[in-house]
Amino acid sequence: MIWAQERLGGRKTPKGDRQRMARWKKLAIWLACGLCGIIAAAGIAFGVWAVIAWKAFDRHIERLAAAGRPGSFQELLGQVPKEGLGLAEELRSWADRLSEPALKLSELWARYGGAPDWPASEDLAALRNLTEGPAWQPVRERLVAWASDIDNLELRSGIRGVGSAVSEAPGVVFVAASHPGENAQELLTQVLSLTQAYRTLVRFGVLWTNYLAATGDKPEAVAVGLCLLRFTRIQPPFMVGLLTRVACFQTSVQSICDLMQGGGISPSTCRQIEEELSRFHPTAAWEVAIETERVFGLESFRDLGRSCGYLCRPLAYAAMNRLVLLTDAARAVPFESPLSADELRIRTLLPVRSFGLSTWGPWSVLVDLTVPAYVSGHQAIWRAIAYMRCAVVLCRITEKGVNDVTDLDMLELPANLLQDPFTNEPLQIRRRPEGWLIYSVGPDQRDDGGDFAEGKDWGIAPRKLRFR
Repeated sequence: MIWAQERLGGRKTPKGDRQRMARWKKLAIWLACGLCGIIAAAGIAFGVWAVIAWKAFDRHIERLAAAGRPGSFQELLGQVPKEGLGLAEELRSWADRLSEPALKLSELWARYGGAPDWPASEDLAALRNLTEGPAWQPVRERLVAWASDIDNLELRSGIRGVGSAVSEAPGVVFVAASHPGENAQELLTQVLSLTQAYRTLVRFGVLWTNYLAATGDKPEAVAVGLCLLRFTRIQPPFMVGLLTRVACFQTSVQSICDLMQGGGISPSTCRQIEEELSRFHPTAAWEVAIETERVFGLESFRDLGRSCGYLCRPLAYAAMNRLVLLTDAARAVPFESPLSADELRIRTLLPVRSFGLSTWGPWSVLVDLTVPAYVSGHQAIWRAIAYMRCAVVLCRITEKGVNDVTDLDMLELPANLLQDPFTNEPLQIRRRPEGWLIYSVGPDQRDDGGDFAEGKDWGIAPRKLRFR
């Protein structure tokens, strides 16, 4: 406006206005220079931080490689021989066949899980079609073949770094998709498909066992029940694979305990069942889940860094550094006694904080995503340990012919197998007219009288008591 007046009116700008304009111009220059300096300093700091994060991640990967532990899914697949990869493909193919609507597998399973009159006459007719039909003969034969060859599979299918060697990690047959896909999301989709197939085959086995028992073929029912216990040594990748395996293990344990509750099991068969139950190795199962969970997390952040450009890659490296430390801490958690969610969280976060790294701010999202999964997996393993101890006690009761809780000294079991893992007190063992009720009080450490329907207590009981 002043310039226009000068041009049109021919009068000069007052000296005070010119000085004021000069001061504003100088201030604007200083502000621009300051802003450029801040941007340059932030860029240099970001670059230095990016290099530090990248170098730290390289050191983590070198340390993992030196220990023979995988840092990518391709490395993981390279450690798993073809037996574990081929088994995963077979699991999916057989489960697809069992999922056909004509077999009514899902309807039968729903009836098995909640119907008090199971098995009714219509259930037996559907089970006969499922378990005796010639079209499903290959499924039955393959399930038995897998279970029969499980010891060989166990030695040939595993992850290095778990228990120091494959042969030192009993009770785990690792299976994985042989074609992981182009990104972490495709990999997760394949693993979820694999876990669903695993669950479907175990349900088929349980229903097969029930049908044989209902039709009076108890020896064959026990043989199939033992096959199921062996089959549940298989563990798919990630924490979801561990949770699926534990759920299938519990289902198999309950199924074979139902057979023992009915009587007619020889002492030698009880010893076989007890031996198979003892093959559940909590540390190896946990390490397989943690190792594969770390690989999935690293693959996810690599995908994020590639898709979001160069500016996001340092953030991805920083996240991967924290993830490696989190999984290392979780892997080192001992299975001496159950930990609460808060205790496990503290142990898992301790190494991250000892390195001077933050667990708050944007990194709290990473913590919130990973630590609850570790808590769920940890609690699932202790639930499986509780079921295993209860089933071992029932095996000895059946083998020794014990008829009263006052005769428990006859069981000749180590003291730890008679202990509730959550209280270190004796397991709750009660004799009912329907059979034996053996349970742990669970993580709330409160005896709810064997309330299995709502998951307050964990253990085994006759079917009538489970669904009362």
